[in-house]
Amino acid sequence: MIDIAIQKSFIAKSSSGLNLKIDIKIDSPQIIGIRGVSGAGKTTLFRMLSGLVIPSSGTISVNRKVWFSSDNRINIAPQKRTCGYLFQEATLLPNFSLFENIRFANTDLSPLEINEYLKDVDLQGQKDVYPSLLSGGQQKRGALLVALAQSNDVVLLDEPLVALDTESQTKVKKLIKRIQEERNCTVLIASHNESVFEELCSQTFTL
Repeated sequence: MIDIAIQKSFIAKSSSGLNLKIDIKIDSPQIIGIRGVSGAGKTTLFRMLSGLVIPSSGTISVNRKVWFSSDNRINIAPQKRTCGYLFQEATLLPNFSLFENIRFANTDLSPLEINEYLKDVDLQGQKDVYPSLLSGGQQKRGALLVALAQSNDVVLLDEPLVALDTESQTKVKKLIKRIQEERNCTVLIASHNESVFEELCSQTFTL
């Protein structure tokens, strides 16, 4: 179960106050869509859930463990939150091959399992390639595998289909659904792609 009731206050360049208020409850592991126009706060929500941005007030709890509480002065460090995160810009460790990036994300995975993940998104031929030599779409798919490979309660996917062609998008959507079911985790997807909400998400929230 995930319970999010948080607020983030901003000061714009015009000195006018901006507030982002979010109240979401997710009772069981599922795929959740986060919809909103650019600047609505989708990425900020993900950064607060992951611990990279501190909310101004409120609480975040996952499976009855409090990750953040302004009243109780609790703020669990990002590395201690069971949370995988795919950023809008693909992020892979530059000194590791694609295979090594996935293995580093989850050392419990066997080489066979990693190779199967790579095959699912047509990256088996690039497993020994370093990120700088991958195309933008390949880096995106590789970073997605890193986020999904981890044993986490929550996986945050920020625009997972950007920079992917139609065929790759279809394969990525199938992989997200399969891994969510296998790992019984909650996946939150922020996207402007309506097919994500229609094909994957059991609930959709709009910011």
